Amino acid sequence: MSFVFIVTCIIHGLIHLFGFVNAFRLAKMEDMASNLSKFEGLLWLISTLAFLSCALLFIFDIPEWSILTLGSIALSQVLIFRNWGDSKFGTLANLVLLLFLANDYYQWL
Repeated sequence: MSFVFIVTCIIHGLIHLFGFVNAFRLAKMEDMASNLSKFEGLLWLISTLAFLSCALLFIFDIPEWSILTLGSIALSQVLIFRNWGDSKFGTLANLVLLLFLANDYYQWL
């Protein structure tokens, strides 16, 4: 199960790079309809770095992985809501990660 968490964090985080690339016009993103501001692009990049950090903290068994994951999910979901047409399926990845958080919380009790 921890493999699924790590892979989900890494893939979901890397997918967030599309928002950064789109906002800064680093590549042609014809399939993405929304025009993002540079500020919003930076938020997508921060979200990428946060999810990758979650995976690293989890791998090295640093307890704060759960707090960072919750914050990453919150930021991710706000960005997804703002760009629903292009990124609605990211909600599924956020739900998978939330299930891991719920399981961790349950085991902590």
